[in-house]
Amino acid sequence: MKTLFSALLLSGLLLALAPTAHAQRIVASGHSYGHSYDRAERVYSSSRVWVPGRYELVHERVWIPGRSERVWIEPVFRLSYDSCGNRVRVLVSSGHWENVCTPGRYETRAVRVWRPGYWVARGHGN
Repeated sequence: MKTLFSALLLSGLLLALAPTAHAQRIVASGHSYGHSYDRAERVYSSSRVWVPGRYELVHERVWIPGRSERVWIEPVFRLSYDSCGNRVRVLVSSGHWENVCTPGRYETRAVRVWRPGYWVARGHGN
């Protein structure tokens, strides 16, 4: 029973230390996330790099206000019969202009925006 407990304790300890040893091996060998560099570059890793300004395409939600629009309403006629039995067109409603209001709405628009240049520490985003 003591031997089993010792073996379990030892294997748990090895598993807990395994990721740390792997991480130390990566840093010591000079490789970081697939990029390799020599020891001379590590000395200057705190230097800064200029990232130039650029245009970005930004999508923004814009409110388009409602508007009033003048619309022509056609006259309305109805067929009817006069006292002699003849078919006659009767004007029910004359043609006229009406102001129709369209409601406001949101619209997504793509806008080019200038992002100014900036300094960044080497190794951050490069």
